Amino acid sequence: MKKLVVASVAVAALLLATASDAAASCFRLGGCGGCATVSANCSPCAPVMTYAPQVSYQQIWKEKQVEVTVNKMVPRQEQFEYLVCNQVVTPEKRKVLVCQNVTREVEFKYVESVPVITAEKRNVTVMKLVNREVEFTYVECVPTTRVEKRKMVQYTSVPTVVECDVPCYSTVTVACCNPCGGVSYMCQRVCTIQKVQRTVMRQVATEVERDVNIVTYANVEKKGRRVVCESVPEVREVTVNVCTYNRVEKVGRRQVCERVNVEQEVTVNVCRVVTEKKVGVRTVYDCVPTKETVTVKYCEVVQVAAPVNAVPVGVPCYTTAASCAPRGCALFSCFSGCRLGGCFGGCR
Repeated sequence: MKKLVVASVAVAALLLATASDAAASCFRLGGCGGCATVSANCSPCAPVMTYAPQVSYQQIWKEKQVEVTVNKMVPRQEQFEYLVCNQVVTPEKRKVLVCQNVTREVEFKYVESVPVITAEKRNVTVMKLVNREVEFTYVECVPTTRVEKRKMVQYTSVPTVVECDVPCYSTVTVACCNPCGGVSYMCQRVCTIQKVQRTVMRQVATEVERDVNIVTYANVEKKGRRVVCESVPEVREVTVNVCTYNRVEKVGRRQVCERVNVEQEVTVNVCRVVTEKKVGVRTVYDCVPTKETVTVKYCEVVQVAAPVNAVPVGVPCYTTAASCAPRGCALFSCFSGCRLGGCFGGCR
């Protein structure tokens, strides 16, 4: 902060010294052609107020009548020719071939198989059932009984008297008020709880010792005999009938159906197409250009007048009426200004 104050004071002192030199003598700089003598009539400079005009523009929408060309569809009637195809049916006689079935009897040869039976003796094997007794071994379960003592639980019914509450209903006559006058009586059931004793059989478990028969089985191997039926092959001679077939050629007759083409005359309808020219009327639309006047909108930029404002313009300080004209600066540029002490100017 102190450094800033000191710097401000030094700048102010330098400006005052410069202004004093400019007022007392000339402002000497190189290249300006010497010193300019300050005229006694040079007074401190004042700004000159010059009024400069200001221009502004505004967009305005306007309407105008414009002639345009519009294409309109105009209908008109015209005649045209067209062809119509008509069907004409004409009966005609035609010859056609018709297939007919014709039967006839023909001879044919065939082979017939004639069976011939011949008795022949043949050896055949026949299975014969033969019974025989054989010995076999089997196991038999022999039971053995022994007595053992076992403990068991036996339940005995013991009568026990218990007391319980039993609801009992009784009919009681109750007096009530009669709306017709007097007293009337009505019967009403009343429930009362009474103590009742009853006998209940309870099961009491008792452990007793009893003799129990225990049966065990022992496997005993035994031998026995049984009859077995076996199939034994046996060869026998039997007489059998053998059937053989002999092929014998024979001649027979049969009916054969054949298809024969027969020419017949029939009447058929022949359809022909005949074209006929006709005239019709149709509507045709033509595109006709027509001129019309339409209203269109367009945007126009218009200049608007604005108030004139004063603009300050600076004047060189060392230019006076007598001898304050500025000197030439040759290759350098001139500058001028005002301080508290007076005017000053020079070249850069």
